[in-house]
Amino acid sequence: MIALIDHDLVVFRCAASAENDDLGIAIYRAEALLDELLTKTGATEYKAYLTGPDNFRKTIYPEYKANRTAPKPIHLNALREYALEKMGAEMAPDTLEADDALGINQTDDTMIVSLIKIC
Repeated sequence: MIALIDHDLVVFRCAASAENDDLGIAIYRAEALLDELLTKTGATEYKAYLTGPDNFRKTIYPEYKANRTAPKPIHLNALREYALEKMGAEMAPDTLEADDALGINQTDDTMIVSLIKIC
């Protein structure tokens, strides 16, 4: 089974948890969280998606997520780059968000894995 992972949530959570630590701690936590997700789901492979810089929703409705004014975690951009370079993550196609890519790529041999849905 292939896990389709919303990696935006992985990198944000791990960057935020390491706000007062070195980038290496955020990287360690992201790798550990990915391992935990794969172990808990029993997935043998994964595809991880990150949201790109452009978003069609913001073009259509500029106020989309405009209420999110809190500063971004200090390691967020570096951890996103690490995820792309070392963890096999890829940008969602075109102007889509990571969770859009999960739905588009859902097939009989995949499962969607999102931290929002884990209890």
